[in-house]
Amino acid sequence: MTTPSTFRTHWVRAALALALGVTVIGQIAYAASKAGLIQLTRSLSEELRPFHIRVNGIDPGLMDTDLGAEIRSMGPSILGEDLYRTMADYKEKSVLKDPADVAELAVFLASGRSAGLSGHIGTMRYYRDQGYKA
Repeated sequence: MTTPSTFRTHWVRAALALALGVTVIGQIAYAASKAGLIQLTRSLSEELRPFHIRVNGIDPGLMDTDLGAEIRSMGPSILGEDLYRTMADYKEKSVLKDPADVAELAVFLASGRSAGLSGHIGTMRYYRDQGYKA
């Protein structure tokens, strides 16, 4: 029997697995949507190029947000010991990105400093390789 607690546990695990880029059975809509956004970015870039409009996408990775803190606060009894430890390690080892840093990347992509970039989808590291300096 599925109780609210077990439903919540499974939902949280599936959501986190998706955020980590793990393939999860039963998440076809999420995977298709993500792939669709990637292709939309590339297609819009080509279609809008004649109008000198650049289109890029950001894959921010794992963010240090209030929601993440709330999920971590559920503890191992809800998340399971392995997932809880993984999430705690991400926080302790500063793997989680500050939303302000990702916002700065968005400003860079909207500025003239990224004039040669269009049709790209990437992480902060990817854009650093393309000339972004934090």
